[in-house]
Amino acid sequence: MDENIKKQLDKIIGDPAKDMENLKADKDLIKKREEKPEPKKPTDIALKEDGSIDTKTVSEQYRAASIWIQSGMLPSSYNTPQKVITGIQYARELGLSGITALKQIAVIKGAPSIFGDLPLTLAMKSNKIKEIEEYWFDKKFDKISLENKNINTEVYGAYCRVKTNITEKEATFTLDDAKKAGLIPAKADAAWTKYPRVMLKYRARTENLKDTVPTALNGLDVLEYNQNMTVDTIDVSVENQEGRAKELFDA
Repeated sequence: MDENIKKQLDKIIGDPAKDMENLKADKDLIKKREEKPEPKKPTDIALKEDGSIDTKTVSEQYRAASIWIQSGMLPSSYNTPQKVITGIQYARELGLSGITALKQIAVIKGAPSIFGDLPLTLAMKSNKIKEIEEYWFDKKFDKISLENKNINTEVYGAYCRVKTNITEKEATFTLDDAKKAGLIPAKADAAWTKYPRVMLKYRARTENLKDTVPTALNGLDVLEYNQNMTVDTIDVSVENQEGRAKELFDA
């Protein structure tokens, strides 16, 4: 047979052995693509002796944060694991336990703000405050108290006196001050409408603490003071603020 013809036939027919090898490789590739890899099972997150979650890596923190979000028990502003992890880290830098502290750290325009009793808690923790006195007063500037038998008198303002080792300061905040700041009149279900006594107290207290113990608050934004906002703007009821802060240091 002519050599050229033979080469052309070999080119057309090909190498059967090599063709079988290529076919087998193609089948193996198709089978491998069809097989779904088993999902990687996450390792368990360790627990401390008291039952609290003990996260040692960022991955474990991410998983724990996802669980907390799914529980529906976090403030609505903490809606991603990244926000929860950052919020807890922020709380730890303040010396607070994470989940409980998130209830008193509001995220406003991407910036954290503390509110309620937390500023006082941080100030008291600094051991710089020797005395603190707070009360409400009426339009005559008379103290509202049982002793004065005027507890049903309409509140006009709040008074706060703080004494430290080196200074003593008085501060007040009145309804007229709130009007000038644009805090009132407010919507019907706002905290300034429903709980003016509490909001007046927080405002006077924060103004005083920022002056007398500035290092304790360390430049932190306080919701009722810096943001001119009230707790009704986040999903934490003002009714539950009194006394909540004492829980924050329970590790």
